[in-house]
Amino acid sequence: MARTIAAFLVLLVFLALVPASLGAVWLDRQLLTTDRYVESVAPLFERPELRDDLVEVVSTRVNQLVVTTMAAQNSITVRLLFQQLGNAVDVERQITAVVRSFVESEQFDTMWRDANRAAHPAVVAAFAGRPGPTIGIQGNEVVLDLTPVLARLRQDTSTTVGMLLNLAIPADATLTYTVLDTRHTPRIEWVVRQSGTLAIAVPAAAWAACILYLLLARRRLRALWWAGLGTTLVALGSYALADRWLQNRLDGVSDPASARLATSYTAALLKPLERASLWLAVSAFVVALVAGILALRTQPRYR
Repeated sequence: MARTIAAFLVLLVFLALVPASLGAVWLDRQLLTTDRYVESVAPLFERPELRDDLVEVVSTRVNQLVVTTMAAQNSITVRLLFQQLGNAVDVERQITAVVRSFVESEQFDTMWRDANRAAHPAVVAAFAGRPGPTIGIQGNEVVLDLTPVLARLRQDTSTTVGMLLNLAIPADATLTYTVLDTRHTPRIEWVVRQSGTLAIAVPAAAWAACILYLLLARRRLRALWWAGLGTTLVALGSYALADRWLQNRLDGVSDPASARLATSYTAALLKPLERASLWLAVSAFVVALVAGILALRTQPRYR
């Protein structure tokens, strides 16, 4: 009886360590590794709705700079260029077209990746719950520094709108793009500090608990069936919790563009965790199925 109780308790420990192992490996290999972080979030701008949001953000900022420059400097050249392009609506439309053309170029892809790479320390600091580097965090938000985009827009003077932007965009103008709200990120400072150790120790402890459970069990095949079934349920639960947490980030967000922005980075980062959870669930189910079939076939038959 004592051996059965001990095996049951070890099984519970093993099942508790399964989602902890998934989280520890995901944190160390995905969130805290700069190259994998960039590879996960960099393709986001290829999504049409997010690209449109980005074009809108950049275009709005450029139009504000043009209006501010006209009001502050009272430059005759800037006003003449503005008049050549038409009215305010025409100027805004042409500026948006220039911005969209650049955002869809390969040069912007490089800038986007560099900006995400530079912002990664701020993302890590947000999860660690400690003050991050000056660049990358503004208030409660993690932002990308897209100031090089403004510098690139000032370089093309081959067109009228290009000359307008060259004169209207100040050399010290800045442009940022919010990607994460730190108020919605869990504070896991100790886990972040020990991520490398935990990514090895927690899965190792899970394997040790599984082996100990099988050694304590009197019927190994039946024990393997229970372990496989439990792992399947826990892995599916981990997937459901990650998806639910992502959906909760939409609560209270009325603007669709803001909702997409609030969830896009988190979704990209959670995708490997969800994929690993599903893979583990399928693998564990196969193990449970095979163990169950073998247990039934080897069960003593009584006449």
